[in-house]
Formats: sequence, C-alpha cells, structure tokens
Amino acid sequence: MPQFPKETLAKNAKGKEEARVLAERGKYVLYSYAEPESGKEADAGKRSLILESQSGKREHYFIIPIQGGRNLLLKEKNLGEGKKKIWNPGSGKAESEFE
Repeated sequence: MPQFPKETLAKNAKGKEEARVLAERGKYVLYSYAEPESGKEADAGKRSLILESQSGKREHYFIIPIQGGRNLLLKEKNLGEGKKKIWNPGSGKAESEFE
C-alpha cells in the first residue's frame, strides 16, 4: 500500500481520508457568453472552461449554473482542432484562447 505525505491527505464529505494525487498540470481559460446586440450576459450565466495540459492536450467544459448556487460541469465532446477566438474587453480585441 502506498504511503502519502500527511500534508497531501484530506477528508471527503463522508469523513473518509483520501490523498490528493496530481493528474496533470497546465493552464486554463475561463470565459462567459454575452448577447452580441446588448452586451448583456447570455444563457443565464453559462461559462466555458478550457484546460490545456503541459503536453498540449485540451479539454473544454461548459459550466452551467443550477439551483442552490451549484454548477453543472459538462464536457464538450467535439473540441475540434482549431483554437477559438475570445473577446478580451481589457485589450478591446479578439484573441486566441491561450494568447
């Protein structure tokens, strides 16, 4: 049985001890959606999260608000090869996901 350092141990919701084990490292992009005509938030707060591992593997998840202040996380099945353009209000221009 593997031995994990004490500082990596946590208790889950049922009170059972478990170790936090690194699966991958990388970078991410989090963006929301807006109505093009008004600029107001679209789809009741839906957001997208794109994760990119150090090896270059990308995963796209939709974050959808549900009742009780919780979020539903749905994995996009067809991420595609091309990178999406995202509006950056700070720079005032469209940018690639990981610019």
